[in-house]
Amino acid sequence: MKSILAAIPTNNSISILFGIIFSIIGIGTIIYAYSRRNTNFLKQWIEIGQGLGIELNCDKRKEQLKLVGTYKGFNMAFCAVFIKSSISQTNTEIYLDKNTNLNLYITKKTGSFLQSNTKSINIGDSTFNKAFFIKSKTPEKVINFLKPEIKKQLINNIKLFEKGSLFIDDNTIKWLGKKKSNSEFQKQVLDLLINIETHKN
Repeated sequence: MKSILAAIPTNNSISILFGIIFSIIGIGTIIYAYSRRNTNFLKQWIEIGQGLGIELNCDKRKEQLKLVGTYKGFNMAFCAVFIKSSISQTNTEIYLDKNTNLNLYITKKTGSFLQSNTKSINIGDSTFNKAFFIKSKTPEKVINFLKPEIKKQLINNIKLFEKGSLFIDDNTIKWLGKKKSNSEFQKQVLDLLINIETHKN
């Protein structure tokens, strides 16, 4: 009789069993959603690449979802950035042959920047400083890097900065952009990054 009673699941064991089942379902849902987001990202950005004449390949060697290719002779990539398994933004990257030994972040100044206490690096150009917020871990190199031609390129493309920011770190020039884009916009971004590389020396 005792052995029969022992075989009957108790309320606790039933609760644990249901907990395990719901955990498995939850994990499966997350994996499915993650996979679906990956598929959507790949489809969207491969189409953008095709619009630019870029043959893209998926690179899964790092903890990122990355499509790599070549544009106008430069190695480049579209990189998905995840926050809690959701794509929060997509970076456009150009890889350089040599390190710039530079760390630089540039974004368009908005009302929030103007009202905050965050200090922007002063490069001695009132027009440029009024338009852009500049941050760097290597401030001593920023003024030398921001040559007149590069500043002109950035000012002329200031509308692009409504949808992203520029980040340079050693041998990588990045555009920190939003999730959604199109071929025409990405062409402007890639051309801007290449123009910066061309005039940096």
